[in-house]
Amino acid sequence: MATTSFKCPSCGAAIAYVPGTDHTKCPYCQSTHTLEELIAKQKEEEAKVPVQPEMQKAKPDIDQSALREYNCDSCGAQVVTDETTSSTICYYCHNPVIINDRIAGEFLPDKIVPFQIDRDTAVNRFLTWAGSMRYVPRDFTSPANLEKITGIYLPYWVANAKAEMDIEGRGENTRTWTSGDTEYTETKIYQFERQGTIEVGNISELAYSKFDKDLLLSIEPYHNDQKKDFALPYLTGFFAERYDIGQKDVEGRLDERARDYAIQLARDSYSAYRNVRTEREEVDTEIVSWEYTLLPAWILTYHYNGKTYVYAMNGQTGEAFGELPLNQSKLALTSGAIFAAAAVLAILGGWLIW
Repeated sequence: MATTSFKCPSCGAAIAYVPGTDHTKCPYCQSTHTLEELIAKQKEEEAKVPVQPEMQKAKPDIDQSALREYNCDSCGAQVVTDETTSSTICYYCHNPVIINDRIAGEFLPDKIVPFQIDRDTAVNRFLTWAGSMRYVPRDFTSPANLEKITGIYLPYWVANAKAEMDIEGRGENTRTWTSGDTEYTETKIYQFERQGTIEVGNISELAYSKFDKDLLLSIEPYHNDQKKDFALPYLTGFFAERYDIGQKDVEGRLDERARDYAIQLARDSYSAYRNVRTEREEVDTEIVSWEYTLLPAWILTYHYNGKTYVYAMNGQTGEAFGELPLNQSKLALTSGAIFAAAAVLAILGGWLIW
């Protein structure tokens, strides 16, 4: 199968996207090249390749075999991936490899949020986080483990919806005051109506089954003002996965989320009333557009005492979340030392009393 590797126009070495910029950088000659230049060059190269009609009509099948083999454009070695990997790094020469058939047809993303956090920053923030915790295993922050921190683009379905609302109800506001020996209570009753259309944008749902959705929810949100039209150069130097959860599988959840948001927005508009009684609450939602989007994350997986721990960081904002393993031996030693110190103090205290 065909793969793509972006090469430095100056020296021919593999290049990688620099987070937070609009260019790539060559690690050897240090030259930089804008994404615009690389995209234009890529289109020129694609135009030279004859297009086969049958390939245009073909659509990738979600149920592909578990492992596939590709040849690295740089060293020719076989690159073995699972069924969802669309961008990886060659195990032998460490050059970025983009697998074309995993990023084409219905698997071609519409949008991408590029990495803003580079690897050095991700590692330093992880060390700060882990270093603030006691009783973690020593090798949890070892250089060998830090090498496992991986920048990866994860697939999301992003929907834009609209909600047609027709809400009617009554609310009360009461105030009480005293004049002389008399207490007065005034109750005002309000009739309210809320009718119209509410647009709910950028509702997202993870489209990948191999990651803990709750963990990734902990590092959201992503800021949509940095969303870009998808282009291959953003992937180079990072891993990327294509979706294995279809649009139809998440449509109901996103529709329900749009409805909940619209209802909450309407309720906020009459939250100043007390004793609210809703007489009619009709909300019809419809998803009007979809975007298949790749979002960036730094991921570290750590195995300790038969359990897997996962640390995740938002590759755009730096928001992080994870579970730390505990070194039970270190914890036991510390507890024992505290107990021994307390025992000594108790004995000394008793001796001083006598």
